[in-house]
Amino acid sequence: MKKTITTLFIIAALLMTAPAASAWVIHNNTDYLVGVSGKWSFGFDKFKIRPRKSHKGDSDALLMNVSVSYLSQGQLRQSYSFSIPADGQAKVYPGKVEVYNGAGKVIYTTNMDHFDLR
Repeated sequence: MKKTITTLFIIAALLMTAPAASAWVIHNNTDYLVGVSGKWSFGFDKFKIRPRKSHKGDSDALLMNVSVSYLSQGQLRQSYSFSIPADGQAKVYPGKVEVYNGAGKVIYTTNMDHFDLR
């Protein structure tokens, strides 16, 4: 009986210390300020990510239907729409975005179109 109670306490302690699901993260691996906007936002960013920095979501929810954009040498770079799983991440590189699942496997890659603003 004493071993059963001890075992139950150990199991309860392990369950209480189990890591919670992590939120999504977007890493900006460019030298430019990146804007993240939702679908049909027409240039109004949800948030911005400074060069070589990251932005972590504040919840365990997934991030759906967003795109990223930045200005580079007089050109607007704009990605196609993508979604990030709750425990996943996206990495913004010059000219492309890679989306990873929680296990670190690439699940989606999108190139970035460029528009000349000159």
